[in-house]
Amino acid sequence: MKKNRNETPQPSALKHLGIHIAWAILLILSMTCSICQAAGQNTAFLPLAIISPQPDETFTSQVDSSLETILAKENLTMIDRPTASKLVSYDSWPPTSELLNSVAAKTGEDNVAIGTLTIIGNQISIDFKVFDILDPGNPKFFFREASSIASLDSVLTDIIG
Repeated sequence: MKKNRNETPQPSALKHLGIHIAWAILLILSMTCSICQAAGQNTAFLPLAIISPQPDETFTSQVDSSLETILAKENLTMIDRPTASKLVSYDSWPPTSELLNSVAAKTGEDNVAIGTLTIIGNQISIDFKVFDILDPGNPKFFFREASSIASLDSVLTDIIG
């Protein structure tokens, strides 16, 4: 007996399809978690390394202030740049595992979040890595891009929150 191509799928087929769709949605949501969900309260946040053709102290201060404000909304704190500069070298970025272990030991945290803000023209990209000191070989990665520096706060909020 031939099947009519216009027949509706059987309920059991729809049920299986629904289960697969639900699993796909859960997988996508789990991949887009924020730093707060991945790292939690137990994280030492270092100021972002700024990669720009013309580094500017005013801009660096603005980025630090924005990051501190967004972290504070999540009850998290960032190590201030002068202190962080004593712990890691922003001239040879990213820090080695040994330096990250040292940061964790000095702060008493189990995770260390490091990142870069890269400016190319008017485009910016922000990359974060969260290192679990107990499992440093498996950092969690976070990345966002923005079309302008004016959207810095919203991009940082997307990553952090």
